[in-house]
Amino acid sequence: MPSVPTAPPEFVCVMITLLCVRLTHKEITMNRRSVAMVVLIAALFMDHMDAMITNLALPSIGRDLGATPTELEWTLTGYILAFAVGLVSGGRLGDICGRKRIFLIGIAAFTCASGCAAVAFSGPVLVLARVLQGAAAALMVPQVLSTAQALYLPGERGRIFGVMTALGGVGVLAGQLLGGWLVTADIASLGWRAIFAINLPVGVLVFLLAVWLVPDTRAGSAIRLDIRGTVLAAASVFLIVFPLTVAAGAGWPAWVWLLLGGGILAGIFFVRTQLRLSRIGGSPTLPPRLFRLRGFRVASLVQAAYHFGWGTFVLMFGLYVQDAVGFTALEAGLAMAPLTLGTFLATGVAPLAERLRRIGVLTGALLQAAGFAWYGWVMGTAGSALGLWSLAIPLVVTGIGMIVLAVPLMSLALEEVAEDDAGAASGAFSMFQQVGSALGIATAGIVFFSIATPGSIDSYEAAITAGNCLTIGAFCVAGLAALGLPSIGRRADGHPAAAPAPMAAGDDAPER
Repeated sequence: MPSVPTAPPEFVCVMITLLCVRLTHKEITMNRRSVAMVVLIAALFMDHMDAMITNLALPSIGRDLGATPTELEWTLTGYILAFAVGLVSGGRLGDICGRKRIFLIGIAAFTCASGCAAVAFSGPVLVLARVLQGAAAALMVPQVLSTAQALYLPGERGRIFGVMTALGGVGVLAGQLLGGWLVTADIASLGWRAIFAINLPVGVLVFLLAVWLVPDTRAGSAIRLDIRGTVLAAASVFLIVFPLTVAAGAGWPAWVWLLLGGGILAGIFFVRTQLRLSRIGGSPTLPPRLFRLRGFRVASLVQAAYHFGWGTFVLMFGLYVQDAVGFTALEAGLAMAPLTLGTFLATGVAPLAERLRRIGVLTGALLQAAGFAWYGWVMGTAGSALGLWSLAIPLVVTGIGMIVLAVPLMSLALEEVAEDDAGAASGAFSMFQQVGSALGIATAGIVFFSIATPGSIDSYEAAITAGNCLTIGAFCVAGLAALGLPSIGRRADGHPAAAPAPMAAGDDAPER
C-alpha cells in the first residue's frame, strides 16, 4: 500500500489556491475578474471535495458514533441528493436576488453545516448536517458558472471553464487523499471530525474574499420566484435521483419503481406549469425558451450522456480494483490520479478546444471513448496482477478528453442564453450532470452485480468488461449528439451570441 500523503492540509489548500491563480490568469493584477473567479472556483473545489471526502472516514465514523450502515450510506447519499434537488432553484434564485448574494448565503450555510458535521454526536445528526451541506452547495455552485458567463466574453471563457473542469477532478481526488490523511493523522485528536472542521477556516476566508472581490450580477428584468415550479422541480429530481441512488443496494424493490413513476409524473406537471407561466408572461423556474435554444438543448443531452459514462466508470472501477484486485480505498484513489494529471495537461489547450466548438466536443468524446477502450484492454490483460500505475497512460488520455469535451460544451450550452436566464440555465445544466451520473451508477450497478460473483476473479473480469462497454457506449452517444450542436452561436433574436464587455482592470462589473 502506498504511503499516506504527508503534506499538511494547510499546505495543500495554499498550493491549490496558487494553482487556481496561475491557471485562471497569467497576471492576477491584470484584471479583477480573475481574482473574483479564483474565489468562486475555490468554493467549487470545496463542493467537489466534500462530495467525496467522507468515503475513507466511514469506518471511523461508524465506530465513534455507533452509526448504522444505513446512516453511513446516507452521509454520502444525503449530500448528493440535496445538491441535485436544489440546483435548478438555486440557479434561479441567483437571477432574481443577485448571484453574489446567493453565493454568500450558500458559502455561509455550507460553512455552518460543516461545523455541525464536525461536532455531530450521532449518525442522524451527521446525516442532517450532510444534507444541509448539499443544499448549501446547490445555492453556491450555479452562481460560479453564471457569474463566469456574465463577466467573460464567449472567446474568453475557455481557460475559465478548463480550470473549473480540472479542479472538479482534483476535488474528487483531494477528497479521497485528504480525507485519508486527516483521519490517519488524527490532528488535535479530532479524528474523522477534521474532514469537516477544515472547511471552517477555508469557508470563512472564501466568504470574506467574496464580499470584497466578487461583483454582483443579476437578471436585468423583474423576475419573481415561481414557488409551485420550484417545489415541482425539487420533487421531480428527488423522486428520480433518490431511487436511482439506492436501488442497486436495495435490490430494486417495487417502491423504487413507484418513486420513479412519481418523479416522471411530477416532471410532467412541472413542464406544464412552466409552459403556462411562459405563455402568460410569468417567471418560470426553468424558462421553456431555454430548450428552444439549440446549443442549450443539445448540450444538455451531451452533458447527461457524458456523465452517464463517468457514473458507470466510477462505480465499477472502485468495486473491481478493491474487491477483485485487492487495492485499498486509498490505493484506488491514487490509481485515479492520472485522470487529474490529464485534465491539467489539457488546460493549456482549453481555449483552442473552445474555438473548435462542436468538433472539440466530438474530439473530447472520442478521446474518452478511446481512453476507456485502452483502459479496458489493460484491465483484461493484467487481471488480478493489475498494478497501481498500470492504468496511468489510458487515464491521462481520458483526462485530456474530459477537458477537450467539457470546455466547448459549457460555452455552447450558455452562449445563446440571455443573461436574465444565466442562473436558471447554469442550475439546469448542472442538474443534467447529476441525473446522468445517477442513471449511470444505477445502470452500472445492475450490470456489474448481475455478473460479478464474490470470490470469482473471472466473473469480476467479465463484469468490468461488460460495464466498460456501457462507458464507451455513453461517450460514443455523447459524440454523436455533439454533431447536433451549432457551429455558429446565435441568440434567440437571430443575432450572433455575445456577452457583456469585460471589466476594466480594478473595476467592478456593473450590477445587472
